Amino acid sequence: LSFLAEEQAFLMQLAECCRSLRRYVADRRSGSFRLVDARVVSPPVVHVLRAVAERPKLLQLDLSGFAAFPAGQAAKLADVLAAPARTHPLQVLRLRGCRLLSDTSIRRFLLSCPGLTTLDIADIPKLSNAALKAPAEKLGIFVAGTFTRPMVPQVDDRRQSGIQSIAVAGEGWAETRTKEVAGTCKFSPCLQFQGPVSGPPLTHLVLASCPDLSSLPFLPNTLKHLDFRGCPLSGPAESNLGQWKPLSACRHLEVLSLSGCRTLSATALSTMLQSLPSETRLKVLDISETSVDIAFLRELPTLCTYR
Repeated sequence: LSFLAEEQAFLMQLAECCRSLRRYVADRRSGSFRLVDARVVSPPVVHVLRAVAERPKLLQLDLSGFAAFPAGQAAKLADVLAAPARTHPLQVLRLRGCRLLSDTSIRRFLLSCPGLTTLDIADIPKLSNAALKAPAEKLGIFVAGTFTRPMVPQVDDRRQSGIQSIAVAGEGWAETRTKEVAGTCKFSPCLQFQGPVSGPPLTHLVLASCPDLSSLPFLPNTLKHLDFRGCPLSGPAESNLGQWKPLSACRHLEVLSLSGCRTLSATALSTMLQSLPSETRLKVLDISETSVDIAFLRELPTLCTYR
């Protein structure tokens, strides 16, 4: 059947009728598995576990939107991903919107997949720092928090600065009001992975609309993409702003999103940007829906360097 190698859809239909053919197809499938239309139709968990088990070369697993995936089945999936029969370690795991998962579930996945380079656990309510109490020595991309936001900008709530719209990226984005979002996550500033003292080699860190994230967590010097949209960030007291250098280690930073961080004053935002190393060259800066004013915008070209 090698002449049907290009007809993957046809082979997958035939494979449902024959175990040998199913193994044949599994050996020739790509290294990724994505659950299609999981937000509309939830497949039986046992079928998902079987599909993953039949792919020993699986590198990317995407279960985004599988809201019916129970936390009790996470242990079984973790065991499947850690099975000795697997010939390739999983590198990418996306669980966005799997709302029933818990801290224990995420920790099990991290322990079962030590080779993970990408982990997306956004839109899973009630997760906390406890979910990350597991080694993640190769993790480069980490996404968490809540991306739910109003579809219509709340124009009447804009700052009275005479500016109609401030957006370097994502014009017109409205602030995510976490108090209106049921079951928000509980990530706090002491967020940190276990493992080496320096932490994993994160290049992309996204913590969106985390209501307990009032100050910046530890930021590794490997970061290229940093997104704190909708978080209630705030700086220290005015008297201590001179010693505040939250981004001093981010010499490779290229993208910085602070959209919707309205609790961050214009003075604190200015100090934050000034703390960037001189060699940092930003490509994208999103300060939409923040407390910036005309004076800040005039000063902006001197605060940081753009590429």
